[in-house]
Amino acid sequence: MIESIDRALAVLQLFLKEERPLSVTRISKLMDLHKSTVSRTMDTLERRGFVQKDSETGKYWLGLQVYALGMLFREKDAFPKVAYPYAKALSLQCNEGVHITTFAHNGASYPQHIILEKIKSPRTIDTAPPIGAVRPAYCSASGKCLLAFSPEYLHTYTGCTLQKFTEYTMTDWSDLLQELEKIRCRGYAVEREEVELGMACIAAPIFHHGIITAAISVSGPADRLTAEGRDLAIEAVKKTAADISRALDSKEM
Repeated sequence: MIESIDRALAVLQLFLKEERPLSVTRISKLMDLHKSTVSRTMDTLERRGFVQKDSETGKYWLGLQVYALGMLFREKDAFPKVAYPYAKALSLQCNEGVHITTFAHNGASYPQHIILEKIKSPRTIDTAPPIGAVRPAYCSASGKCLLAFSPEYLHTYTGCTLQKFTEYTMTDWSDLLQELEKIRCRGYAVEREEVELGMACIAAPIFHHGIITAAISVSGPADRLTAEGRDLAIEAVKKTAADISRALDSKEM
């Protein structure tokens, strides 16, 4: 571990968590570092174009080099190109928003997942997080799929403290592990109002050569996704996940 590189990367990850411009003072407080250390780190990142400083507020935000790397990944990685047409078709079929997420290996103290693809709902005001956003995995349908089908990743976090977002958020590990076992047995996950009141989500795992690589979900108002259309949505999500898995296996990745 090279301490200075680790510190600089941790600063970039802090922007993912906070999702807003940050001052040296704020970064220093959040990371428990001296201001002088943070200042030197930010100067280095700014010179390389990974952050940019607002001359009026003195706060830092992500720079164009971060954007360039993200776009290069999106352009060159085969997975989004394979999965997008299926995700789009699922959104049109269910008339709801669709997300594809995968594991976030970022050293966080609790399991997280990152949004790789997003199809906006045609009939709901969009309040869902954007592509690239990192969110808790234990209280979303997609995240639970990732945890359920990846024992190694799950073991890394089992027993950690889980934050409660609504009265329905599952924060007891005994309850969560039982829920993950059910997901493994039935092949899909359902989440209702665990992240945001009034919203629900249905997800299924995407595999590549038998190893889980992502999860796809349909999300929308709880009254729509838990009514008579629920079973149809579950089957649609499971079929789409299976179709993407087959497409990935048939393509060189």
